[in-house]
Amino acid sequence: MPLSDITRRRSAKVLWWRYALNALLVGVDALCYAAVMILVLYIRDEQIGPYSTRFEFRMNWLLYACVCSIIWVLCAHACGVYHRHVVGDASYLVTMLLEASLICTICVFAFNYIFGFDYSIYSIIYTQLFTFLALLLERQIIRIILTANRKKHRFSYPTVIVGSPRGILEALRFMAQRSQLSYLPVAVYPIAEGEEGRCCPAYVADSAAFENKIKSICGYSLPIIGETEDIAEVIVKLGGQTVMITDLPQRFSDEFNAFVIELETASLEVVLMTSPGDVSGHSIRMRSIQGTSLMTVTLPQYTPVMKFGKRVFDIVVSTGAIIISSIVTIPVAVAIKMTDGGPVFYRQTRIGVNGKPFQMVKFRSMIVDADKYDRVSNVGVGVVAGIGWF
Repeated sequence: MPLSDITRRRSAKVLWWRYALNALLVGVDALCYAAVMILVLYIRDEQIGPYSTRFEFRMNWLLYACVCSIIWVLCAHACGVYHRHVVGDASYLVTMLLEASLICTICVFAFNYIFGFDYSIYSIIYTQLFTFLALLLERQIIRIILTANRKKHRFSYPTVIVGSPRGILEALRFMAQRSQLSYLPVAVYPIAEGEEGRCCPAYVADSAAFENKIKSICGYSLPIIGETEDIAEVIVKLGGQTVMITDLPQRFSDEFNAFVIELETASLEVVLMTSPGDVSGHSIRMRSIQGTSLMTVTLPQYTPVMKFGKRVFDIVVSTGAIIISSIVTIPVAVAIKMTDGGPVFYRQTRIGVNGKPFQMVKFRSMIVDADKYDRVSNVGVGVVAGIGWF
């Protein structure tokens, strides 16, 4: 089974809590917003419901609160409030919640203007203000619960740390001091910069001392990955889902790009502890936590909607191209068949995007089983079919 499939299946089983947590946050946020609005409208004696002067109807005030809570959830999602790495980051979350509150206020005002509702502006402002405060309290409680569980190695992403021995120890100290991070170290892969800037597994002179330092920082021992031909396979077998790169390999190098591609092929997430603000050729997401920048790196990927649109486009265009080109391809197919009676098409397995194999199909231009022909003992014997020269 391909490594990418193993990682995806493991993620589907292990990371169920991520989707459950997001669903819980969406539900709690919507209920919190609706409850605050109902309370504000009740205190201000506006529970009769807004009247639309534009369309001449009165909306139920509870329904109005539900609609506004949906607007809030959409605004929060657009601002990245429900991103999986934001929940435990208090400072970053406050900024996002404030931004979502401002956008939601504008959207609710626009909603009222479109329908001509006669609710007071102050009711909307009070609702946004108290909802913001209530959500801060709610997220603080959730953060405390998450932090307590992460100390028990729950609700975290198994992470393998790559870099020099010094860089690995600094990363472990950084992760130990910031309990809001969702990364759980499961192994380390020490490397060193060799000749011509190439990286290779590092030889740790005092491995016992290195292991003791790791244990003193993490509170438990970590496997140390040695020399291997397929680091992605080793990481997947160790249960890793994220790879954190510290100081090596060097950024912007061909080796770094090749290393990231190898990890992405196995569907492993790549996170950089870095100071630069850009990684050429990759999709990045920057987060700054207490003065240290974390950069999540992925190869450019299609969204599900884009994948569906691309697939439809491929099918429609290729079908049209086959029909139009049939004027040439049908006579060619007949000629190949008449030449030696063999199959018209030649099939071969090739490697495609992210290392996935696929079947390539083309018109056969050589004799049958030409790729198995012993050319050494049959020098001078042609393998190209008669029509193949054309």
